[in-house]
Amino acid sequence: MKFLKRLLTTFKEFFPKKYDNVLPLEVTNNETISRFLTSRSHYSPNAPLPAKRVKYGAFMPMMHEGKWECSVFRIDGLREDEVWHIGEAQIAKSSRKVHGRADIQVLSIGKKSLNVEPDNNPPRHANIKGWPEEKSAQKLKAQELALEANLAFKA
Repeated sequence: MKFLKRLLTTFKEFFPKKYDNVLPLEVTNNETISRFLTSRSHYSPNAPLPAKRVKYGAFMPMMHEGKWECSVFRIDGLREDEVWHIGEAQIAKSSRKVHGRADIQVLSIGKKSLNVEPDNNPPRHANIKGWPEEKSAQKLKAQELALEANLAFKA
């Protein structure tokens, strides 16, 4: 019996824990969200590591059902490998490569008169909403978000 328990424990280490998809409907200000980066133009790839930064293009919204939105994922309570699993499972499945991610606090988004609305489709998914209609105003808000975001790469 001890052998079976050790064997089970060993195998569990090879399979990531299924992340908890049950989150509160309300997004709190102290929550962290991630924007998965699918293009090298979304960050400075050739800069030395301390100078690598998120670029505003990572947060530029896209029109969806008549509204401007930016797709993000709620990552609070997840281990690093679980966050990257979301990117691989949800972003890479649409034939896009995940280059990195931009992590940002919901509070920072709210300070730009934007809001984060969860839809849980897929699990943990949300959208940054409240974007202005004018492209120049969108760019300004995206630049402000990029300045406050932390760039992360898979280890």
